[in-house]
Amino acid sequence: VGLHLYTSSDEHLENWTRYEPSVPSPNGDNCVICPSLVPDDTHAGNIGDTFVFADPPWWQPLDPGGKENRTFYVLSGSNVCSPEEHGGHWCGFGAGTPQSLLFASEDLVNWRFKNVFWRGPFIGTDGKPLKARGSLYTPDTFELPDGRQVLIYLMQGTLWQIGTFNAENGTFTAETPRRGAAAAAATAATPGVAPDSVLGTTVAEAASGHE
Repeated sequence: VGLHLYTSSDEHLENWTRYEPSVPSPNGDNCVICPSLVPDDTHAGNIGDTFVFADPPWWQPLDPGGKENRTFYVLSGSNVCSPEEHGGHWCGFGAGTPQSLLFASEDLVNWRFKNVFWRGPFIGTDGKPLKARGSLYTPDTFELPDGRQVLIYLMQGTLWQIGTFNAENGTFTAETPRRGAAAAAATAATPGVAPDSVLGTTVAEAASGHE
């Protein structure tokens, strides 16, 4: 099952119409992001929860003297199927190990597979590796003021990684997992409550530019 495009032109966005491609999708459900776009070597199990972002961001007007086009991205939660699970492809969201896929478009209608955005390693709130199973859920990503990228996702709670986004090849590289001093302080101050830190610094610290 792929992803569909819906549009609305009424003032209160109450009525939506699904876009029907002029050329039907290979799987017959008129998706704009379809399983047929995903290379076999990703061993993807599903095209799941998604987050949409753009470069330049939606709220920034295009510079007439600079970048002429806005690139739209869909970050999709997915998973890696093992050869024993449906032959290593489209095994559903509950099998395999997590990964995230990135798709790109200049017009929101014609999409292309960009790359496997990230496959881990996955680190828990205690700073230890997680034994992850199934799809990566509700991925979200954004750039910090210092140029680093944050990836947020659901896996045994809400987790995040801080790293870098390579827009040329469409991949995310996480920094080396380590606990931040603020996280240790938060744990000591509130026994039994997991700190809001997974990688390096807390998001609040990173956004303010402090390690």
